[in-house]
Amino acid sequence: MERPHLVLYAGPFDGFQSMPSSVAKTCTVRFDNNKNSVLATAVGRPVEVHAYADRIAIR
Repeated sequence: MERPHLVLYAGPFDGFQSMPSSVAKTCTVRFDNNKNSVLATAVGRPVEVHAYADRIAIR
């Protein structure tokens, strides 16, 4: 049985690449050969990097 058209998706698409990392003593997180700065209070703590098409989010 064939469908006449695609099923519509009603919600927003939240696609990203995720990878675990840790914050260096220089207050940076490395992702894709780039260093992204973070707050000094996060030094030494594990973080998760979410790479979207238009931004990087560090959680």
